Amino acid sequence: MVPVKTITVSVRGIFISLSLLLLITATVGNRITAHSPAIDNEERAMLKLINNYREQNGLGPLKISPSLNRAANWMSADMADKNYFRHIDSQGRNAADRMTFYGYDYHGTRGENLAAGFDDAARTFNQWKNSPGHNANMLNRTYNVIGIGREYGPFSKYKWYWTTDFGSYVDDKPLH
Repeated sequence: MVPVKTITVSVRGIFISLSLLLLITATVGNRITAHSPAIDNEERAMLKLINNYREQNGLGPLKISPSLNRAANWMSADMADKNYFRHIDSQGRNAADRMTFYGYDYHGTRGENLAAGFDDAARTFNQWKNSPGHNANMLNRTYNVIGIGREYGPFSKYKWYWTTDFGSYVDDKPLH
């Protein structure tokens, strides 16, 4: 018969190891997982840049949508992890399908901007501002919410990958 103390230590050891593994998986570097609606400092700077730009153009600010943020985080991580750069993800989904998968299942307009190569919000914002299609997304008056994802892939071609997903419907308690 196995002593209870040994079982308790084993179970505690497994629990601690599993907890540590989950913690490491969820917080590698400054990585925001696809399950987290939180944004890091550079993503927050991007939100501020986009909202200031919208204000300069007579438009209202965008709020962070939890579901769009999950979709944007996942997309940036997928591009960084799998070393590609395109709107169709590694599972064959387009931006709208991906947004729906992550819980943004509402009627209305949607859009997506992708960028790669810069770690900071300012240079990435300028890439989008100087591209007619990306600029149009940032200044689309029908958009009210945004998801922002930034991810680093050390073995990928561009290293840094950004995604902004836009939507017109304001879903569950947007984050500011």
